[in-house]
Amino acid sequence: MHFRFLDDLNAFLAATYSAPEVKAAADLCPADFAGDVTVSCFPLAKALRRNPMQLAPAVSDFLAKHPDVQQVEAVKAFVNITLTPAALMRDTVAEPQGILAAVALPPEERRRILIEFSAPNTNKPQHLGHVRNNTIGMATAAILERAGHDVIRVNLVNDRGVHICKSMIAYQRFGNNATPQSTGKKGDHLVGDFYVRFDQEYRRQLAELRQNNKDLADKDDDDLFLETEIGRATQDMLRAWEDNDPEVRRLWTTMNTWVLDGFDETYSRMGVTFNKTYLESQTYTLGKDIIQDGLERGVFTRREDNAIVIQFDDPSLGTKVVLRSDGTSVYVTQDIGTTLLKQNDFNPDQQIWVVGDEQIRHFKVLFAILKALGYAWADQLTHMAYGMVNLPTGKMKSREGTVVDADDLIEEMADLARAATLEKAGDEVPE
Repeated sequence: MHFRFLDDLNAFLAATYSAPEVKAAADLCPADFAGDVTVSCFPLAKALRRNPMQLAPAVSDFLAKHPDVQQVEAVKAFVNITLTPAALMRDTVAEPQGILAAVALPPEERRRILIEFSAPNTNKPQHLGHVRNNTIGMATAAILERAGHDVIRVNLVNDRGVHICKSMIAYQRFGNNATPQSTGKKGDHLVGDFYVRFDQEYRRQLAELRQNNKDLADKDDDDLFLETEIGRATQDMLRAWEDNDPEVRRLWTTMNTWVLDGFDETYSRMGVTFNKTYLESQTYTLGKDIIQDGLERGVFTRREDNAIVIQFDDPSLGTKVVLRSDGTSVYVTQDIGTTLLKQNDFNPDQQIWVVGDEQIRHFKVLFAILKALGYAWADQLTHMAYGMVNLPTGKMKSREGTVVDADDLIEEMADLARAATLEKAGDEVPE
């Protein structure tokens, strides 16, 4: 922000000390001193070739007579200034566009930046973790835009995979043809209920399996997934989806539509917007051709079990499988393809991912692979990591229903704001 009294002060100092140009600056006054802003005389001392302790009284005397200044105090080499309310208003919030223009970078320093955030799954509604991610993503994008950068907001919705099929299987078995309209529920909440219902049935079958086979008592739940009837049925549904089975695809489209409509409502209430939303169902096959090209160029090697891997020079990264022995992709393979797709679609100078810190290693591996493949822009990739949100009882788990729902949180905050407003209003309740 620019204060008019600074222009007059600069002119006074230039004339008094025969200086060609003076640039006094005002900073916020420290909390333990009286005043709105403070002028340090140390930067002025060099330009004016004067002792800063001698400059402070001269600056103070001049500003004491200035019409915009209500009170002034020299403290050693600092001058603390209290502005008149009218001047403070005029030079700050009364001219927001001028303030914003003043903080923008020079045109030659502005960049085109793509930021990806949110990334919800279509088997459940958004929760507190998404609220945090959405907030960080939108805030970062807004700050970058205020600085003058051209910012592209991107969302990658995870709308395929075994976790999506879990909700679908549960709906087939326990849904009784329920719809958002018939239940009065948002679509994402309805589908999320069936994700929880799947977990309940899965755990019932696990308990029965372990009871009938004591040798499985110490085995991990994930290792027993395909030993359960519902686990095998879910895996079969995923294969049917990949084979474009009409009935499975029809149910998938219906349930995904319910969820995406629900997401739109949540985003609207939060003020979250995107320039582009990618769907994993449209991108999950990307990357395989890039791996094949890298294999031919010697970036990757084929293991004895037919898996394709990369051996990193950095020992902390070790070896990473990029295609399984059966030719199927791993998650990083999809990310390689999606990153290239975004780069080709928008040609950004930088790509940023807003993702929790449990994925730090994943992004180190992704960026290292893209550098090894020779992409010039691979040095301009950034993982903006942040700590995860945990409840007092531990990590949130959507499948167990132990999450803080985003819509409930927004509604509760609105209720708190409404109550606080009415309390302050007293008898003068606004319409």
